[in-house]
Amino acid sequence: MRTNPSTVTGEITQADEAYSRDKAVGWLVLLPVLAAATLGHLVVRALAAVLRSPPPGGLDSRGLKELRKGPTCTVKQVWVRDAFGQVSEIEVHGYLHPKALLPGDQIVASVRPQARKDLPPLAYQIDNNNTGRTLRPHPPNLWTHLGPALIIQAAFGVLIAVLVVLALAT
Repeated sequence: MRTNPSTVTGEITQADEAYSRDKAVGWLVLLPVLAAATLGHLVVRALAAVLRSPPPGGLDSRGLKELRKGPTCTVKQVWVRDAFGQVSEIEVHGYLHPKALLPGDQIVASVRPQARKDLPPLAYQIDNNNTGRTLRPHPPNLWTHLGPALIIQAAFGVLIAVLVVLALAT
């Protein structure tokens, strides 16, 4: 039974095995991050050359293709029958224990539409009335995919770029 457009309530009729799906990283996000990280890396290498110390490690060893591929997300498809017998499909992104959602469980799922219109709604919170547990799976995001080293290098590169622009402006 749908109590409002963002809630699916009912009994689980079928829950598929989880599978992996890649989330692509857009060029408008990836290229500025890589450009800033490259600038930061070049400044650090120049300082290492001036100080005659061994250069630090390089940029991220992953290639552009792998960075563009994006994080891999675990997806589980679940079909829910409401009180009127209507079956709705929802997707759950992120890790869930294999026995967290079983056929016959009564659930209340908070859902939102996905970016692609051909995909079913995404459940971001599921209250399982049979077990009394609230499930909030967390899929990997862009920043965990890029990694802290690349993010720190990019932040350093942005700082250097801002300092250069300010020095040229005065």
